Amino acid sequence: MPNPVNRLALALICIGPLFLSCTTINRKPGIGAESIKIEKIEHFRLGWYDGINNLENIADIAEAGFDYCMPYVGDGDEAAIQTYVEAAERTGLDVFLEIPRSLIQTQEQTLANYVAKFNDSPRVIGWYLYDEPEWKPGINPVILHHAYTTIKEYSREKPVALVFMVPWLITPYREAMDELWYDFYPITEKQNEFSAFRGGKYAHTIQRIASKATSLKKPLTLVLQGFGATVSGKAQFGRRLPTQAETRYMLYSALLGRPSSILYWTYYRTDPAWVVATLSPLVREFRSRFPQALVYETGPRFRTSGGSCDTLVLGNAEGRRWLLAISHEDKEKSLTIIAPSSYRFKLENQDQVTITLPAFGVVLLDLAENLPIAPRG
Repeated sequence: MPNPVNRLALALICIGPLFLSCTTINRKPGIGAESIKIEKIEHFRLGWYDGINNLENIADIAEAGFDYCMPYVGDGDEAAIQTYVEAAERTGLDVFLEIPRSLIQTQEQTLANYVAKFNDSPRVIGWYLYDEPEWKPGINPVILHHAYTTIKEYSREKPVALVFMVPWLITPYREAMDELWYDFYPITEKQNEFSAFRGGKYAHTIQRIASKATSLKKPLTLVLQGFGATVSGKAQFGRRLPTQAETRYMLYSALLGRPSSILYWTYYRTDPAWVVATLSPLVREFRSRFPQALVYETGPRFRTSGGSCDTLVLGNAEGRRWLLAISHEDKEKSLTIIAPSSYRFKLENQDQVTITLPAFGVVLLDLAENLPIAPRG
């Protein structure tokens, strides 16, 4: 499983479909033309990792505003898996279903039977093939590619995912997955607030893995830190729970990688009170703007001054657009943002705004709706 213990093991070893619909269009506001790339996620999902026996968590996850879950299946008890899938169907929670480890290297027909059994469920939206295979003993790209081809023979329409933690070891597995997932949990127990973000390093990590996914032509799912201290306050794997500001910064910084979905690790290791008080309000805020579809719009750059800041244009299915601005400064800063000629800020149709953001602050600025986000035929 993607947890921090694995990272320690890797250090000791090394010492050292949900697909995007992408369209490029040309807009011609005023003089000249500017190329703007549109990437539309028809259903941008937010989810959780959990465990197959945690039936009581299904309703809680859905109630907190999440769309799907990836439950670890352990030994692969098919009766328990069936019970979980049926409970998810009743609740309306989608499931990315793990392939039991015992089936990866067994007879092909055994894996085929497993896939065929659960493929018809409308809530099973994909297959989770393996956890961090790039450093696990006894597994390799050839084995996983063979399993992948078996799965696709019986489930052509549902994507197969692999999750990784080491970007430079991903490429050999490109033929064994439809989706690339990446897990990253930077906030340690003894760090002060924002220590994991200084210098923009969190956002830069997200952008590097996004470049890897783009080079491999795979949709990206990002696994964010949703665990730390237990209910009793004891740290797990040397991690603490993110603060409210850290949680907000990580969610919106993750969008800089233009993922097709985001999920958190992991519900059975989080504090439910943290979910209710910190994460769920953020999810509701996000869903108020992006109830289902999410549009990434990239093209001419917005110019910023006054501090380190990343920007990205986001849109929804109703045609509304926002400029996401993320400060990477460790203190309050007054930032000036100048729009390129194809954009205007909604407030008085301005092409320039000055905003004050707190340390590692995030804001969504309304953009004028003078241009459609959909490609023109």
